[in-house]
Amino acid sequence: MSKTKAKRYWLALMKELGVDELIWRPFFVELEKLYREKHRAYHRLKHIGQFLDHLYKFSPSPSVAMRLAVFFHDAVYNPKSKTNEFDSWLMAKSFIAAACTAGSKQNEQAILSAVEMLIMATASHTEKRIVDSPALSQEELDLFLDCDLLILAAERRAYDRYCRQIRFEYSHISDTDFRAGRGAFLTKFIKEPVLFRTPAISSFADRKARANMARELLRC
Repeated sequence: MSKTKAKRYWLALMKELGVDELIWRPFFVELEKLYREKHRAYHRLKHIGQFLDHLYKFSPSPSVAMRLAVFFHDAVYNPKSKTNEFDSWLMAKSFIAAACTAGSKQNEQAILSAVEMLIMATASHTEKRIVDSPALSQEELDLFLDCDLLILAAERRAYDRYCRQIRFEYSHISDTDFRAGRGAFLTKFIKEPVLFRTPAISSFADRKARANMARELLRC
């Protein structure tokens, strides 16, 4: 396995957790396999690496739960499925159970609770989520979701590439149906009074994201 940015982050996290390679390697091999599925274009390991870059930029020491959730949040990604987040969470749950059983000193129940909330929250970025876990703060949840969405505020060329990648991932849908669905998604997002809830992100990303989405909407 080549040391991609995502893998370097993973190795650092495993070292911090004290998880033996015999435990973590099968899970990471499976993650690599999933993120390299042929039907993916955007939701790949590169997205995971960029997500973690963003997380560290706005939080010098993101929690273990946040970092684990990044790795697993798109582990299962089937554009035809409505249970991607839940299925991804189940994989994360299996890893956490294995890691803690193997001797990690982390609080298993606390991490399970936080990771579940983080992953399941990605099912709808427009729905305001209220934290109900003592292992996760509202600011952490907001930052996690904001970092996942920062592609919306990318520079024009990067955003247009993202649009093409999403279209590829939904290639099973006709152009007419895709434009209708994507248009509805963009319209809903643009109408949101708050796109990013982390002040340090909202201050520069909100206007860029709205401009990008408005431009894309003209093509729908």
